[in-house]
Amino acid sequence: MKTRKTEQNARENYKKAYFLMIVVSTILFCTAIGCQKKVDTSLKAQSSIVEYTCISDSESDKSFYVILKNYHGVYWETVIEGVSKAANEIDASVYLGGIDNETDIEGQIKLIDEAIESGASGILLAPATSDELVESCKKARESGIYVALIDSSINQCEFDACYMTDNVNAGQMAAKEMRHGITTLVAFIVLFAVAIDL
Repeated sequence: MKTRKTEQNARENYKKAYFLMIVVSTILFCTAIGCQKKVDTSLKAQSSIVEYTCISDSESDKSFYVILKNYHGVYWETVIEGVSKAANEIDASVYLGGIDNETDIEGQIKLIDEAIESGASGILLAPATSDELVESCKKARESGIYVALIDSSINQCEFDACYMTDNVNAGQMAAKEMRHGITTLVAFIVLFAVAIDL
């Protein structure tokens, strides 16, 4: 009799744990779907240029132009902080500008053209697209301007340096963390189901 009761309890615990896993999985899935960024296509036509601001020695013979593709979020705030710190440590005029809407490719092209016309020594660019900025970068390099890219690249080698995340390595690290998180979650659910039965 005890064996049958034990088997029934085990089945009930299994059903509870299974049900909890489904509920938690559904919540995680819905949260992930809800957190996806919605792209507002009405912004595509709007210009969102953040005009250049000199953030260091404006009297220097050397001038560097930093052209960002975004000004929002911790990542870009950190980039701006790093650029500002570096600008104070070098003997050059550093101009910070960019676009505030990553779809404003024409805005980035305009800012690159302004840097070329101003006789920039170098351009640090966070390209908003990998295709449409190739010609502008080529034009800058043909003018003798050093072009360095950050965050992402362009589809041709019309740059002198590129600094960006190793997305394959970052994906592997994220997968390991997710696997650890899921293992912990399953262990929690099983313990919770056992605790409910006690």
